Amino acid sequence: EFDKIQKAWIEIKIAYARAIWTEHQNQKAREILSELMAQYQEGSISDHAQMANVYWIYGALHLEKKEMKEALEKYDLALSASLLAPKSAKMTELQENLFWSIFWN
Repeated sequence: EFDKIQKAWIEIKIAYARAIWTEHQNQKAREILSELMAQYQEGSISDHAQMANVYWIYGALHLEKKEMKEALEKYDLALSASLLAPKSAKMTELQENLFWSIFWN
């Protein structure tokens, strides 16, 4: 039960960060995602698929600000997390997007 609630909570935070980013609040979106990344690093979040998505979005936030080195670092973290996640069509698609982002940036 807790896992379902936590997964939904993380999805809401990701959606909120994307919505904030859409409103041109890059820094606020980073703060939301940074909170999730800290919890993942502490071990209180263990869903690798969700965190791969978080790192990918954070990389895009860096890319938007032309912070290429930081974007590539986040994409690398996203790829690492995605490889730990269960295989799925969604993860395969994210991995393809990550490869594309890393190659072109």
